[in-house]
Amino acid sequence: MGKKETEEAIADSRAGRVAGRLGSVDELLADLKADDTPENLENWLHEKAGPAHDALKADPARAVSADRVRYTLDELLAESDYSQPLPAEEREWVDAPTVGRELLPEDLQTAEAIAAFLVHAEASGDLDYVEHAREVAARARAMHGIK
Repeated sequence: MGKKETEEAIADSRAGRVAGRLGSVDELLADLKADDTPENLENWLHEKAGPAHDALKADPARAVSADRVRYTLDELLAESDYSQPLPAEEREWVDAPTVGRELLPEDLQTAEAIAAFLVHAEASGDLDYVEHAREVAARARAMHGIK
């Protein structure tokens, strides 16, 4: 890979268009900083950046723009295919009963909801769950301004 191709590869990485083993600019930079001696940088350019750049140039459709890296939940759901049944492992996970630790501070918006959550935790007799519930309750109080 020559100087022009190297400069193009660096420009692609800065624009968020990284192909190959490295999935993001952050991974690219972390890989570069891992051992940045001149010899290692040269090896990295030839062994990783070069092939990734060549693959991107050969098939530009592989590139993912920075705008498409992050999907919204609605976009992901819109692209999901629900016509196929879930594999047994996933069906088992979806059908599993709740264990009581699914509440988040965002879910506890009133003093009454927080109190009920703490009563439930203490009734379980599980000290880890009680401690977890107290932490969630404290975050909920702070988040929602509840005393």
